[in-house]
Amino acid sequence: MIAFEALCLPERGELTYRLANRIAVLLGKNGQDAVKIKDFMIKAYGLRSQIVHGEEIKPIAIENGNIRMNEFAEKAGDLLRKSLVSFIVLSNKRRNREHIMSLLDVSLLDGGKRRTVHGMSREIDDLIEAS
Repeated sequence: MIAFEALCLPERGELTYRLANRIAVLLGKNGQDAVKIKDFMIKAYGLRSQIVHGEEIKPIAIENGNIRMNEFAEKAGDLLRKSLVSFIVLSNKRRNREHIMSLLDVSLLDGGKRRTVHGMSREIDDLIEAS
């Protein structure tokens, strides 16, 4: 989760929702997929907060049931790997971090910008498959 923060949260405030929305827009293949990713990331950030603040770790409820911690960690690792590759691709398009954050935020409401992000998905998918 610290890696996700470093990648997607240069600013302060509303961290959980900024992170969840940005990763959902970046990696979601469609609306339903993006909602699942957003929900997962909200849970993951909550778990991170429980750990950092020394709270009791509660069962992780995802999609109609609880999942084990190792499955949860594996899914988070997979999303992080895909996010890192995606950021590399976006950076290679001569976009700085601030511009990438802005593009992801605007993509939530602007279908044209969302198509720009998703238009790069084939290149991203090819790099992820190769990694």
